Amino acid sequence: MAPKSWSQDAYLDPANYARGIGKRPFLMLVGSKDELCSEEQGRALYRLVESPQTRLIVYDSGRRLPVEYVKDALAFVAEHL
Repeated sequence: MAPKSWSQDAYLDPANYARGIGKRPFLMLVGSKDELCSEEQGRALYRLVESPQTRLIVYDSGRRLPVEYVKDALAFVAEHL
């Protein structure tokens, strides 16, 4: 995930696209110690998503998520297929 605000280039700012997710299911996986995007930036971006079928999972990791993210992501996809 990119940082919430890339003020230098609006085309890269994920906040400009978050509302476009609409009512689709949305899963966000965040590392609490990510060097590029802080946990708070991830949470702020997540709050912009308007879908009622969202889930945010924060791992105690950096940019590289722990292997359990695969299980969590697959469970989310299976639930929303």
